[in-house]
Amino acid sequence: MALLLYLRPIGGSVGDIEQGVYVEAWGTLFDIIFVVLLIGWFELRRERKQHIERYSEEIDDYKRWDTEESRVRIAGNLRRLSKLGVTAFDLRGITLRDFSFFQNRITKLRGTVFNTNSISGLANFGTVLDNVDFSATDCVGVVFSKGMLGGTLFGIKGTNLRFLQTNLVNATFDGATLEWTDFKPNEDDWFEVIDDDPQNRAQVYAPPFEDAELAGASFRNANLLNADFRYAKGLEFVNFSGTKGLETCFFDEGVREKLNTLVHVVVDSTPPVVVTAVPKESKG
Repeated sequence: MALLLYLRPIGGSVGDIEQGVYVEAWGTLFDIIFVVLLIGWFELRRERKQHIERYSEEIDDYKRWDTEESRVRIAGNLRRLSKLGVTAFDLRGITLRDFSFFQNRITKLRGTVFNTNSISGLANFGTVLDNVDFSATDCVGVVFSKGMLGGTLFGIKGTNLRFLQTNLVNATFDGATLEWTDFKPNEDDWFEVIDDDPQNRAQVYAPPFEDAELAGASFRNANLLNADFRYAKGLEFVNFSGTKGLETCFFDEGVREKLNTLVHVVVDSTPPVVVTAVPKESKG
């Protein structure tokens, strides 16, 4: 109070001085809060970046190991990255066997790369996926394979992959070598009778692309063996240019005749899926 009385000749009445001090104090407090929040925001961003780098480095360290330990560690780091909002993983050169993304609580792989067509660095080569289950996983825009030179050079090797109810819009399998050894051409063999009761049957087989959304996907120059596309969606908008082994594949009735009727599709992957097709030019 003595200080306010001393400042009265300069600042006016005590009430005016108190109001000025009050306003300045609140202004200073807001400045401090703003600075603290800004520093905290930058610190969180720095920590997030460090976590992403560390988890990504651990994946890179283990992705070429063909062991159960490596699969456990990779799954754990993928989950941690997912919690940080990362879905586009660098899995080039990975060897992955007997693995289910859904069972490991990894349901989004948007933008992930398993293989590229660059020849710079061995990280691009040697991707092997054996008995890997992508069912019920968001694989929009995933680059599974980008073989070089119009063939399967450096494309991925995949065996018995599963894509039940998988979103494969705009996914790329160019130049991949994909084989299925467990397939049943006759739909009657998809079920087995239980306890000799014809009315009690259990399903023992489902096509690996059943209910998968394939609009905009590309299998250019891929080598397919026994791929079962029955009950897949959007096959009329898939690029099968130069694909080998289609005669060994299975399609729903009438679908095979529609293959290669389009050379380019533009797909809006935001649900619902909207497809804009550009017809193949007729040869003069």
